[in-house]
Amino acid sequence: MRVIGTIFLFCEAVCYSLLFLFLSPHHEFQDLLKHKTTENYGILNSITAFLQNDGLKTTAILILVLLALCVVLHTVIRKKTGRDDLIEVGTRAAFGAKGVACMLALPLALFSILNDRIYDVETILSVVIIQIIVGILAWGVSLFVTNE
Repeated sequence: MRVIGTIFLFCEAVCYSLLFLFLSPHHEFQDLLKHKTTENYGILNSITAFLQNDGLKTTAILILVLLALCVVLHTVIRKKTGRDDLIEVGTRAAFGAKGVACMLALPLALFSILNDRIYDVETILSVVIIQIIVGILAWGVSLFVTNE
């Protein structure tokens, strides 16, 4: 029963990575990022430029590399220490960090979408990317913290 949360985290990260890899070069997605009338919003314009320049593909590869690194790290630490509870501790840390990231990012995303609907794609993708990367990093950091 302990591994169900971890399987969910891995499946979520892999599915989003594959979706990002498929979506990045797609011409309809690129058309969504071409705005005719844009305001001078520094961070949102930077995110738009990042996504237009294959940033989504880079993010997908980063997610897969972080996920593979955490799996290898977990396997090495588990064999070294013989602890079986690392999965449970890591999953709790990941879900906790994802919850905090959502609580902080969703109100900002809502404000951004209500303020200017032109950047809704960038805003939603930013929230998803932040949530996934924070979850994977929290899972990896928990391996070091619980190993001591």
